[in-house]
Formats: sequence, C-alpha cells, structure tokens
Amino acid sequence: MNLTEVLAGLYNSKLDKVLEVINKSKYVTDFEIKKDDYLIFHTGFTFQTHTGKMFELLYNFNSKQLIRQNRNGNFTVPSLLGLQYKLKDKYFNSYTNLIVISVNNTGAIGLAGIVDYKNLDREGPIKEVIIYNLKNEIVTEVHSKFIINHLEDNTEKKIHKLPLSKKLESIIFFNGRTFERYISDEEWEIDHIKDDDGRTESYEKYDGYNGWSDEDIDSAFNGDPEATWNVD
Repeated sequence: MNLTEVLAGLYNSKLDKVLEVINKSKYVTDFEIKKDDYLIFHTGFTFQTHTGKMFELLYNFNSKQLIRQNRNGNFTVPSLLGLQYKLKDKYFNSYTNLIVISVNNTGAIGLAGIVDYKNLDREGPIKEVIIYNLKNEIVTEVHSKFIINHLEDNTEKKIHKLPLSKKLESIIFFNGRTFERYISDEEWEIDHIKDDDGRTESYEKYDGYNGWSDEDIDSAFNGDPEATWNVD
C-alpha cells in the first residue's frame, strides 16, 4: 500500500476501514530493517487493544510496508504524522527533526521541512507544529494539517487535509492474529438474547430489522431483511 492508501484507511471514520489497514501491518520485529533505512515515518496513528496495550503505526517509504510496534509507555516520543523515525535496538524509539508535510495520491513525498520542538505537546494530541525550511533558516509555516494532493495528468485536482495525530477512540480486540472490533460483555448481552425456547438470538447482523432476529431472517427469509415487511 502506498502512504496515501494507508492514511485514507487509518483516518477514515468507519471502523471496518481502519481495521482493514491495521490488519495489513506487521510487527516491527518481523521485518528485516537495515539501520541505514531512513525513510521510516510515523502515521500519527495510535490505538489500544482490549488488554490495555498501546500500539503505533509507522510507514516505510522504501518497501511500502506498514510497521506496528508497542508504544512502550514512552510518550516523550511524539506520534506526529510525517515525522521521521530511526531504528534503535530493534525498535523505532528514536526520531529526527525531519518531517514530511505532504504527499500526492501516488504516495510520493511532496514537501518536507524541519520541526521546531519547542512547546510541543508530546502527551496529548498534536494539533500544530512550527516548520522551518530544509536549510533551517526561516519559518515556513505553522503546520496544522497533513496534505494529500490528488494529481491527474500532472494537474492538481483536489486536496485532502488530515490532522497531525489520531488516537483511535474504539478499543480493538486482538486474538493473536487479527485485530477486530471489541465487543464488551454488556454489548454482547444486548445483541444476544435467549428466546422462550432457550435459543440464543442475535440482533447485530441486521440491527434487529423490524424486530426480527438475525437467525430468523437468515432461516425464514433467506437473509433478506426487507422480506419481513407486512409479516405478522
């Protein structure tokens, strides 16, 4: 996946789109990463599993791979979208002051700059940073949005703007292989109710369409919830 595709999924409002991208990541120790591979940048994205572990996602521009690693409680290392990270003792626990501030829809790097870390909030969500040009001479801008330029026939057509960081609000269930939506015991009890005959009925798949359970819609109506209309 190129970086644009990764970010489009991670910063999507729909959890299934987010999970689709997360599940394409690999744990950092599963990669053979060279120490001189410096095109590793943070996605700005972090999430928490049902066990309380915090993860962050980084992107390798060279291999177009999504890297997952534990946040390790080291919140002095900023989770800033586009910030360059460096390998240290098998993990990316070191970073530079180089930041990518835009890409195009092919995933190619657009503009880059130097981050001024003064007054940077490293614990809460990062809303803006001061960017210098690569010669570190003058302030280029107050950087508050990551830019994705969409190009067609070498002409800029539209622009997407993303926040500089995102912590996923939803808790994620990890079964050791894949990441899924976490369902609490309370939610499960609401979605699975036993009927008078002791059957467990679920109302999650079709959202309790017209009051019918998922099992009844599948068995009696061949999985077509709209067929329940005008049925007593």
